[in-house]
Amino acid sequence: MDPSRIMASVIVEPGNCNGAVWTDEQIENLAKVPTLILYGDHLSNPTGLPGAAWQERMDDCRILVERLRSKGEKAELWHVPDRGVRGNSHMMMWDKNNVQIAQVILNWFSSVLR
Repeated sequence: MDPSRIMASVIVEPGNCNGAVWTDEQIENLAKVPTLILYGDHLSNPTGLPGAAWQERMDDCRILVERLRSKGEKAELWHVPDRGVRGNSHMMMWDKNNVQIAQVILNWFSSVLR
């Protein structure tokens, strides 16, 4: 990966982040790019997939964010209900409040791309 070509990364409800799997060298490269990871409501609902539940997947992403922050870059994990945005499924971009979610992301871009 060439981080000089990426201005920022927004990851919406990933299946997982493999927080502990990335090598230190990979984390150093990834940490050069501001990163935002978003999770919506319903973390206790079943995923319908084998493996980890939504809460466990978000916790895994928290490990990645902590590792990125340890290298000094801006990395954030947001549970959008904690930011006053409610009613989101796993597919936030298809939900009725998708414009509100887009605004949350655009506001974050504005804060990191100054």
